[in-house]
Amino acid sequence: MIVFIYENITSEEAKSKSIDFYEKVTKTSLGKLSKTEKGKPVLDYGFISVSHTKNIVCVAISEKEIGIDIESKTREIKIPNMTIKRWTEVEAYAKWKGCGIEKDKIYLDIPKLWLHEIIALKDYYISVYSEDGEIFVK
Repeated sequence: MIVFIYENITSEEAKSKSIDFYEKVTKTSLGKLSKTEKGKPVLDYGFISVSHTKNIVCVAISEKEIGIDIESKTREIKIPNMTIKRWTEVEAYAKWKGCGIEKDKIYLDIPKLWLHEIIALKDYYISVYSEDGEIFVK
């Protein structure tokens, strides 16, 4: 699995980078980008997940199902007993499953087996959920 991190961009550029990256990926050997019925992006020969916050975009690509989430450590979560780090784990897991997060169900029992934390940025939490055990950060 490869994780690309784009830093120091405006939030508008972050959204644009996400779209640009999707378009670039469709021109790679991983095949055409499409979406499942629930809107999860997939490639012909692999999987992709994108997350952005403030001035950072993270893109994860893998041959196996994948979900990624990034959040600022200072972001407030208005869910009782939920930390921002845990929230990134929940988001990454939901993206991996391709189900989204149901407002009335917060996944408390996420299997840790395929949960990875990337310690690449001091002010952000990045969580990746994938069966792929090797992570390369670019």
